[in-house]
Amino acid sequence: MEIVFEVVNRAGRVLERHRASGLEVTIGRAFDNALILSDETVSPHHARIETNAEGKVLLCDLRSLNGIRTERHERVEGITELRSGVVYSFGRARVRIYSTAHAVAETVRIGGLDWLVNRLSSTQVLALIMLLASVVAITQQWLNTYSVIRWQQMGISVFAVLTVAAVIAAFWAIVGRVVKHEGRFKTHLALVLLYLLAQSAIYFCYELILFNSLSTMPSAVFGLGLSFGLLGTLIWLSLHVATSQSAAQRWKFALGATSIMLCLSIYPEILERTEFSTSPDYVKVMKPPVLRYSQGISAADFVEKSAATYGQTNHDNEI
Repeated sequence: MEIVFEVVNRAGRVLERHRASGLEVTIGRAFDNALILSDETVSPHHARIETNAEGKVLLCDLRSLNGIRTERHERVEGITELRSGVVYSFGRARVRIYSTAHAVAETVRIGGLDWLVNRLSSTQVLALIMLLASVVAITQQWLNTYSVIRWQQMGISVFAVLTVAAVIAAFWAIVGRVVKHEGRFKTHLALVLLYLLAQSAIYFCYELILFNSLSTMPSAVFGLGLSFGLLGTLIWLSLHVATSQSAAQRWKFALGATSIMLCLSIYPEILERTEFSTSPDYVKVMKPPVLRYSQGISAADFVEKSAATYGQTNHDNEI
């Protein structure tokens, strides 16, 4: 008789794995057991696994103080037939017990996603991504500065981007260390920086559409749609690196978390839209003339469209 033991925690993660053989296999805290459990709630000789004359594998409680329980919290009284793959609690210690004939899961093929994740952990690739993120941050700061350029502000902008990325990457690295015993900080940092680069491109396109359409609706739909997909993908990839969840589980969590974060981000804008504003609705985005692909509206048309707002404001002031 050969038995495989997996000591697991409350979440089901395997802490230890042992294999034992013989006519009898004992479990307990004493050092003469085949499986030694150090938990103080385990009796010195807690249980025994044996085979009867019919070839059935039996689990026997050796009059332990805290007994044996199944996953459904059913107490094992005396002798019961051992069920392969079931988690049994010996005191507080949780052990999943297998027979060596128990079928294992299908082998998972290494896919392109694993190749991408491994490439992102390279120091050279990470350095290139950090350099690109720094250049983009400096360029954005330069394009949005309409006064004398101060390189100190440029440095602060780059430092802020890298700091935010490092904090988010550190969070996922801690999750990975707890769940999979591997942090992979460089991989998470590369993923976050790539997300920030892609988000910068989306925001630039959002402003370009807003600048040319003079309408917040199409630009907002475009920006929010792409941002939703991008953020969901980042969370999905981060979960792939940090956890052992299936692809479907990762998508459920990623889409749920992304929906919550985007709703929280647009809620103040919705509140502002529901309130009456004393100023007319206009686009505040400024871009170079070379980026203008539409004619816009004239000053006279703008004043005429805003007449209702001005009239209501004057009426309120008279009251």
